[in-house]
Amino acid sequence: MKKCHFWGRDQYDDHLVDQVLRGEKTVTCSLAAFYYNDPEDEPVVPGDLVEVIDGRGNRRCVIRIDRVYEIPFGDVTDEIVKGECVGSVEEFKACHHQCWDADMEKIGLMIDDCTLLVVEHFNLVE
Repeated sequence: MKKCHFWGRDQYDDHLVDQVLRGEKTVTCSLAAFYYNDPEDEPVVPGDLVEVIDGRGNRRCVIRIDRVYEIPFGDVTDEIVKGECVGSVEEFKACHHQCWDADMEKIGLMIDDCTLLVVEHFNLVE
């Protein structure tokens, strides 16, 4: 079974996993620049069952992938915002800049409205 991580502020921050377990978080986004090259998180397709692993390496639940697609950072929708458990597109952008800017800088890129994201919609299975 494929595995995924929902990274928080540090390896012990499981608030995103907790949102998944409560059925609140139903969407996750990744930078396309890293999504296809991350050896720890395999790309998924609709129908895949995926184990959610916390920062300590513990299996916390299983999700089923419903949809996967790419969009530009500037085209984030209200559906994505709600599924990511944030209050607005502006909040989504601010918190994701905080999470991703340093990693993008390391490879000589910056996030702008044209930066591609991979969006995964999912449902909690167990």
